[in-house]
Amino acid sequence: MRVPLERRVFILPTLFTCGNLVCGALACFSGARDALMLQIQGEGALPAGKEPFVAACWLVGLAGVFDFFDGLVARLTRSTSAFGKELDSLSDLISFGMAPATILYLSMLRNQSWGLPIAVAFVVCGGLRLARYNVSAAREEKREFKGLPIPAAGVTLVSYVVFWRYTGVYMDSGAEGGVFRDRYMNWYVERLHFFHEVAIPVLTAALAALMVSTLAYPDLRRVLIRRTAPMTLATVMGLAVLIVGWRPEVAAFPLFLTYSLIAPSRWA
Repeated sequence: MRVPLERRVFILPTLFTCGNLVCGALACFSGARDALMLQIQGEGALPAGKEPFVAACWLVGLAGVFDFFDGLVARLTRSTSAFGKELDSLSDLISFGMAPATILYLSMLRNQSWGLPIAVAFVVCGGLRLARYNVSAAREEKREFKGLPIPAAGVTLVSYVVFWRYTGVYMDSGAEGGVFRDRYMNWYVERLHFFHEVAIPVLTAALAALMVSTLAYPDLRRVLIRRTAPMTLATVMGLAVLIVGWRPEVAAFPLFLTYSLIAPSRWA
């Protein structure tokens, strides 16, 4: 039996959304497994060359890819629907709310008295952000988001976890030094305690507050579709791929942190 074209078009963005949800669930399970193995057996529990929580973080990043393309495909094929919007919000809450908060809490916040409240607040604010978006999107279409999108907030957190775990591997590898390693990485490692005790909890709370704020963030998918010429789009996407592909462990965190700070910078 042939599936009607309309149904096939609706299935395509739904598959991307389900991919987002699967990656988010796997990220939660992977992070919990790594934390349990570390608690029972210590750092030597994981295979050589595998850093704890990194696989879970990459799964959240992959969920972000699925999330970017499900909305893009839905708009290009004109197959947006109320069902797809609700499924997308539920998937985002798992992949970019619960999963990043779980990974961050298990990797660095669980020994701090304020770690659990901050992680829970991040999830709650993410849920409020998604609920507000669903209500406002039903009334009007805009090219800007009101408040920081939860995918950007979640990927910012997990990209820092990857950067942190990568730093230890790089410093212990005996690789040749240079300005990047000798100056910036050494500076970061010397202040690692400050970052984990103060800076990252503050950043997590700030991202949660930005999600429920009314500050305007650009909707990159709409900008790419409606405002960007094909050659410019190809150039921008190519540069982004080169920057992240050059060294994703280092480049991802500054890239997403920059997007998260766009609205506060414009307001200031």
